[in-house]
Amino acid sequence: QTNYFLSGIAPFASSLLLLAYHPPGSGDSDSEPEEGHHPPELALVTWKNEALGTDVLKVHGLEHYKANDYSLAFASPPSSTSSSTSGSAAGPVKPSPAGGVPEEAVFYLVSPKDIVVARPRTSRDSVEWLLQHGKYRDALRAARAVTPPDPELVAQAGRECFQNLVDSEQYAAAAALSEQLPWQVADWERAVLMFAELGHLPALAPHLPTSLQAPLKPQLYELALTSFLKPNVGVVGMLQLVRRWPPHLFSAGPVVEAVQRRLVSQLNTPGPDTDALQEVLAELYMADGQRERALGIYLQLQRPGLFTFIEQHGLHAAVRDKVLLLTTLDAQRAISLLVQHRAVVPVAQVVAQLSAESAAESLPDARRVLHDYLALLFQQDPQEGGEWHEMQVELFAAYDRAGLMHFLRSSNSYPLERALAVCKAADPPLVHEMVYLLGRMGSTRKALGIIITQVQDIDAAIEFVQSQQDEELWEELISHSLGSPPMVAALLDRIGRYTDPLSLLTRLPPNMPIPRLRDRLVGIMADYRTQASLRHGCSAILHADCAALSGRLHMEARRAVSLSDVPVAQLHKKANLSKVTRCSICIDPLSAQAKSCVVFFCAHAYHVRCLMASKIPSGPPPFAEDADASGYSGQQSTGDWTCVVCRSARANTGVTLTASR
Repeated sequence: QTNYFLSGIAPFASSLLLLAYHPPGSGDSDSEPEEGHHPPELALVTWKNEALGTDVLKVHGLEHYKANDYSLAFASPPSSTSSSTSGSAAGPVKPSPAGGVPEEAVFYLVSPKDIVVARPRTSRDSVEWLLQHGKYRDALRAARAVTPPDPELVAQAGRECFQNLVDSEQYAAAAALSEQLPWQVADWERAVLMFAELGHLPALAPHLPTSLQAPLKPQLYELALTSFLKPNVGVVGMLQLVRRWPPHLFSAGPVVEAVQRRLVSQLNTPGPDTDALQEVLAELYMADGQRERALGIYLQLQRPGLFTFIEQHGLHAAVRDKVLLLTTLDAQRAISLLVQHRAVVPVAQVVAQLSAESAAESLPDARRVLHDYLALLFQQDPQEGGEWHEMQVELFAAYDRAGLMHFLRSSNSYPLERALAVCKAADPPLVHEMVYLLGRMGSTRKALGIIITQVQDIDAAIEFVQSQQDEELWEELISHSLGSPPMVAALLDRIGRYTDPLSLLTRLPPNMPIPRLRDRLVGIMADYRTQASLRHGCSAILHADCAALSGRLHMEARRAVSLSDVPVAQLHKKANLSKVTRCSICIDPLSAQAKSCVVFFCAHAYHVRCLMASKIPSGPPPFAEDADASGYSGQQSTGDWTCVVCRSARANTGVTLTASR
């Protein structure tokens, strides 16, 4: 049941489309009457007569028309798959329960003077309607929900929404929205210029695209970066953008000049953003490939991670004149780096900077750093840096007394007189070092006197005297000790191990009280007996070894040297004989017979057959190969092969050679 007359009815998807007529005087219509007559309405209702929406139709001469003067007709296209809306109703394309047409159908509202064509609203119509009524965010959401997606529709709705936010001075919201829109280069350029003109470009800069197929002009990125340099705008955002943006998007030169102008204006009155500006400048230098300049700024700012930065980019040469800044950041890492790369950063430059008078102003412990640097250099290469070893003596005396002795023993590049003066001037004096230096200078008596009078360590005195291997020093030590019974007692305990104890015992004063004198004398005699026994045993071993070695030498000297299988051309060279050498038995030259030969150390040579045929008793040949060559076989025996000539001479003269053992 309805409160109006039905002039027509048509299916609309799962709803009904009604052409309603309100008679004059009816108060149920939502439209304003014209001369008492209501215009016809197009109502969308459910099958249960629940109102979904109403559109009022404007027709001519409506005051002359009744319900029967209006009619509603519809026609459906052959195929339609898109969705539609009408008024506030929306839904997917589907037939009505009564078998009606899809909602893409075209509806004709016919009056005597007008024909109104009605179509269901499309998604674009909905977006346009929302935009016309100022519902920009709803329009953008509706455009994004369109299926299939329509980027152009989203971009259009986004532009309208963006402009509305800008007009309402919601710049941050507008900038955030821009990043979500499928804009092209022209849209971004228009947005950048708009924000720049309004003075709010820093709000849009973080959202500028960096990965478009056709990137924006470099001037736009440069304009966005320099916008952060205006007063009352923090440069932290600029620093973040310079780090995030790829260097190819903009030219660093113009931005560097702008930052430098800003820094120059703050020379006299540094602001809170001065450090950030310098860091921006360093990042711009990095983007422009000027790593050395960037390193200089990072050193001034004392930024952590600087040493890793130097190693990664190989900037060791760039710190030659920045040693103080580098050591201020981290002295130990700086020292290690400088020593490791001393071929690039010369030692002379490092020492000059750390030892300058002005170094203490920027680095209070500059001399301590210099000591650590030279000490590490000396540890890695004692020969390098010898020209500064004199300085190192002073530095060791001031900062590392325990390491001075090792340095003095290991180096020969410092003047002994100057080192001795430094040790004397130390507070307290470096006595052990003074003793060592005096010993090197040849002033051993003075060194010994310091040990006895100042150190008062008899063990150290004995060790020093023993190291010098000077008998006169023993006399000096004994002379110094005679005035002190405790020192004499200590010397009695040890002197027997190094020198003759009689040199001390014969000089002892008659009435000197020496603690435990008898026990000490017993110990001296026991040490003497032990040493005597050791010397006797060593002498016996030495004589036995000499006799054994002499016997071996004699046996080897009597032995023949075989020249078997040696070519004739090399025979005389190997035997060290002249070419006229003959066999001492057959008197034939050695080269006349192709036979094996032997030669003795007495320079007598024989053919093996001649030697074997001699009447002088002898055993088989001394070499197995000789026995084979001369017709003998069997193992080598202990037969005594000797020179026939020499043996006969000894027999005639009655000389007998024996090895004594």
